[in-house]
Amino acid sequence: MHDGQEGAALRQLLEDAGFRRVERGSGKVYWEEPESGRLLSEEAAVKRLRKEGERRLREAGWEPSGSEEGYWSSPESGRLYPWYAALGLLNAGESP
Repeated sequence: MHDGQEGAALRQLLEDAGFRRVERGSGKVYWEEPESGRLLSEEAAVKRLRKEGERRLREAGWEPSGSEEGYWSSPESGRLYPWYAALGLLNAGESP
């Protein structure tokens, strides 16, 4: 579903959040939810990750961009980052 740099960042965030990648014999990839063990499509897993990530970003003082959907403004610099990059910075403890 997600390719390139965005896809790699999303996969890393899913793993960091405790999701486990599961490949089925058909070649289809699922993500096992850490709490329930349920298998989710990549789209559903990213949706859950994003919802939780946006909550954490708000709590940390990040603000959603009013002009660009999916972008967040750093509380330190005001610089805009895509939600997944902002969450990666938050997880790493970096202040951009």
